[in-house]
Amino acid sequence: MSGKDIARVADDADIGRWFATNAGNPPGVQRYQNRAGRTTTGLILLICWWSLVQLPLDVDVRESDMWMILIVAARLIVTVIGLAAVIDVRFAHASFSFLCSVSVLAIAPQLPLEFQRSLESALVLAIDCIGKAALILTICVQSLCEMPKEDSGRRKIG
Repeated sequence: MSGKDIARVADDADIGRWFATNAGNPPGVQRYQNRAGRTTTGLILLICWWSLVQLPLDVDVRESDMWMILIVAARLIVTVIGLAAVIDVRFAHASFSFLCSVSVLAIAPQLPLEFQRSLESALVLAIDCIGKAALILTICVQSLCEMPKEDSGRRKIG
């Protein structure tokens, strides 16, 4: 065997290992999935951070103590579920996506009225709504672009 033959056999072995580890996905799919995962994680962290930034704006001195406790608890629940989604706790992604979806559905129809009342409050809510909508859109696109698994449940005939 010459040096070229040995190099070709080594290259063939590397290609076989690559296909075994990537399950036949084209190279661009793996890069896209990594990028989409980082985007989702970044958006989740941004939403958690923004939820904590909104906390002082939501707490009003005139409100009762019970109302302030409920606001703080709600913000902490969103943050804890978001951080659980970042570290891949089971059902955390679905729970956080549901919370963001419900929040967007609750906030979006009220934004035009809020702009008439207070520009500062409307901008805070708009940023919150845009971040959560971007996360929902990213998760939807990511789930639509995933490659189907090899075992799709269909039986092969023949």
